[in-house]
Amino acid sequence: MDLTWAVIVGGLLLALFAAAGLPRSTRASTVDRGRASGGAGGAVVQFVGGSVVVGGTLLAYLVTHPYTFGGPDTPCTYTSCWPLRPQALALTAPGLAAGLALIAMGLFTTRIPWWLRATIPPALWLTLLLLQNAIWDAYLLPIFQGRGR
Repeated sequence: MDLTWAVIVGGLLLALFAAAGLPRSTRASTVDRGRASGGAGGAVVQFVGGSVVVGGTLLAYLVTHPYTFGGPDTPCTYTSCWPLRPQALALTAPGLAAGLALIAMGLFTTRIPWWLRATIPPALWLTLLLLQNAIWDAYLLPIFQGRGR
């Protein structure tokens, strides 16, 4: 991993964390802040943030998947254009999962403690991204380089 990748991942992790909003506590005690749920504002921010992540991921899929084989004029190797869609969907899996987790956390903002709402989507995204990076060359790439399905 190079420094640019680490900086981009770190920035996106901070953005996912920030999408959880701030905790709302009715008590002044700092002990209760960990159990604090969010208010309606935090729910809206998290739901909209999840929608932006899912929408951005799908937009990236739609924009980049025609160029998998070098450009729109490059013919497909196989008649089904394998692995055009499966490979593009595999690349978008971490972003879609994080966006859907943000949306789910936004829907249940009064039932889930703030610290869980703030940490689950970024942790899920980072875990799936690292897993994808770890298995891409050894497992996924041979599937995508194989004969069309």
